[in-house]
Amino acid sequence: KQKFGECDVSSSSQDGRFSSMRHQISSLMTASALSKLVASTCTYPHEVVRSQMQVAGISGFGGLGRACKRVFMEDGLAGFYRGYTINLVRTIPTAAVTLPTYELVRGGLENLAVALAGDDQPSA
Repeated sequence: KQKFGECDVSSSSQDGRFSSMRHQISSLMTASALSKLVASTCTYPHEVVRSQMQVAGISGFGGLGRACKRVFMEDGLAGFYRGYTINLVRTIPTAAVTLPTYELVRGGLENLAVALAGDDQPSA
């Protein structure tokens, strides 16, 4: 055992803490990736139709309903998911990294704020 300040630092407690942190990070990454997968699956048809309408211009499709009908008539249901796999390859890793990074930085800043607040206390 080593003493560091007022805390006992032993290899077993460090291993447990790091193991817990790794588990928490992997859980956050998994939850974030799965939520992005579900959200993308639900919203991707809208992205396809919106892109088609932007390419065609204002009068190209004559409204959302006609744009959806045209996509369906040309490619069927699969047409609404054209480019879906590439989109997932691009967005899921980003989502899987963003949430754990945010949580780690937020936790580190909280710990820093607590440590700095503790240093401001007058000694008795």
